[in-house]
Amino acid sequence: AARTLDGTEIKPGETFSVNEALGDTSQDERYFETAVFDGTTLVKGRGGGVCQVSTALYIAALKANLEIVERYPHTIVSDYAPIGLDATLAYGQKDLRIKNNTEKSVFIRATALGQTVDVKLYGTAGVDGESIDATSKIIDRFDLPAADVYDDPGLLGLNPDDPVTFYVAESYRVLYRDGTMVSNDLLSTDTYQVSVQSGVLVGEGGVDPAK
Repeated sequence: AARTLDGTEIKPGETFSVNEALGDTSQDERYFETAVFDGTTLVKGRGGGVCQVSTALYIAALKANLEIVERYPHTIVSDYAPIGLDATLAYGQKDLRIKNNTEKSVFIRATALGQTVDVKLYGTAGVDGESIDATSKIIDRFDLPAADVYDDPGLLGLNPDDPVTFYVAESYRVLYRDGTMVSNDLLSTDTYQVSVQSGVLVGEGGVDPAK
């Protein structure tokens, strides 16, 4: 996935779709079969892990102050990015789309090494003294009985009354000028399941967020 995105040009005014660039990875034999999430259930399928690349691109696009046209969170907290700053993919259903709202082309540089994904964006230089960061914070936590979350909790080794924990997170794009915060724009409010029991995977693998 990183190799496919690497070197991509997003022209001024153009909207880039990660799904269009990668295609349907679940049907692509170049991708290994591995563990993937279907909602909060772990199943086998091709293309597991591509969300690590889309997440790195999402964070880089936020820091580059590009327009986010479409983005979706995972249902479960990812261990490779701050909560609220992930970007999941589901071909034909959920995409990451980014618009180049600058006057020059933006080029994607994407690399993957071991468990680390790194995405850098090259284009128009920012304003001197200004920098942009992407941040997030947990604003709420609540529990639901397993019977309200799963059709059959017993398949996961859970009792109907066992608590399943959720976090609510807010994410922000923050603008600094000469080291002082001048704006803090809310990007999204997302809810994640964080208490998964009986050996069900709670993340898709450890990678570093975009730099």
